[in-house]
Amino acid sequence: MSELEEYRVLLAQPPTRQIFLAEECGKLRVPRVAIPKWARPAETLTEAVDKKWHVDAIVVDFLPGDSIQPDCAVLEIRQKDWRASNGDLIPVGADSAGVCGLSHRAEAALQEILQGKCGSRGPFSRFGWVDDAQEWIKSAITDREVCFTNQTRQLNACGTFALVRFATKCGRAYWLKAVGEPNAHEFAVTTYLAEHCPTYLPKLVCARGDWNAWVMQDGGQSLERPLPLPRVEEVVTQMATVQTAFVGKTNDLLRCGCVDQRIEVLEAHVDQVITYLAEAMGLQTSTKVPRLSEARLRELAAILQAACSAMRALNIPDSLLHNDLNAGNVLFDESRCLFIDWAEAYVGNPFLIFPQLCSLISCSEDTSLTWVQRLKTLYKGRWSSLLTDSQVDRAFVLTPILAVLSHLYGRGSWLRSPLGEDSHIQGFRRSLARYMDRAAQSPDLLEVL
Repeated sequence: MSELEEYRVLLAQPPTRQIFLAEECGKLRVPRVAIPKWARPAETLTEAVDKKWHVDAIVVDFLPGDSIQPDCAVLEIRQKDWRASNGDLIPVGADSAGVCGLSHRAEAALQEILQGKCGSRGPFSRFGWVDDAQEWIKSAITDREVCFTNQTRQLNACGTFALVRFATKCGRAYWLKAVGEPNAHEFAVTTYLAEHCPTYLPKLVCARGDWNAWVMQDGGQSLERPLPLPRVEEVVTQMATVQTAFVGKTNDLLRCGCVDQRIEVLEAHVDQVITYLAEAMGLQTSTKVPRLSEARLRELAAILQAACSAMRALNIPDSLLHNDLNAGNVLFDESRCLFIDWAEAYVGNPFLIFPQLCSLISCSEDTSLTWVQRLKTLYKGRWSSLLTDSQVDRAFVLTPILAVLSHLYGRGSWLRSPLGEDSHIQGFRRSLARYMDRAAQSPDLLEVL
């Protein structure tokens, strides 16, 4: 498989009403840039464009390609006085966009963008939205003057999604994030959590529903895993503190958009998940690892049902779950850790998050390791005022297999969508099924059940 992915990049300069094209075999065409396939397209494209043509630009939107042409990224040049200097880009009037070789659909969208019209594409599929965003941020901060630099870092881009870091000349930077479907609920979830648990999220500066966007003050640096043990200890302690703070607020969490993953919901979908896994196992082509037989999967279904029943019997109160708790979603400033990216915010048994906390430091499945016991002790300590030792100890035994079920089920929507038919996703979920099979063989689990 190729490790590079090619994009057409259409650079536009709104003040001069010009676009920049390349000449190929006597014809004007949109220039192309190849970037690593698994990188963030918006961030990597802006870096590649800056390196090749020395221009500061942001991605406004992506226009779809076809079987012959790759997707086209429309970029807004942010330098008002920029001029192409090396001769391989030719400025033409925006009215000449028809010579770009775009499909009729893509050309119609481009013309709308050039005319400042969003259409149905979303509020960020237009030139000038960055200037509007910066003015919005300035108006929201009344205790000091905010002066932005030209160091704008763009990570995500399209008409309805945005993730941009705005650096300032003095003080902290600001992050703007906006979300559309299927993550539109993250707006309400994040603003709710920022209001009711501000200590553990970056400071919320402002939010606006018409963009489904919010701005937060820079909350520090994320660290690559494996994290050092003292950092993970801090994360475990802080996350458990957050969870205990939301005990009794299940209805509020569900109302603001958190996904319902209470044990009874997971239990009701065990058969559906196992049926999917049986079909995915039947499509496995690799011989490097054996398939799980349908008979074994049905045995796992019975074990999962029993584990759900046993967990329900413990009467552990439901709370908040962050089901995408990777190292990139934990920030550290000088004194504390902060949690970001709440698109996978769930309501369910709080202990199901514990394996993700452990994975911040190691991929090992050996739960007898000294540091795992240390993390369990810290997590248990935060629940000691609400739960007995017996409840906690039994919950820890049931957690590994139920955490896999939680991860497999996710929001539940993929079970009814074509997404589940993707071969890469099927391979990933087959690997989760094997992990679940190993967890089901734990002597401690079998004893509890």
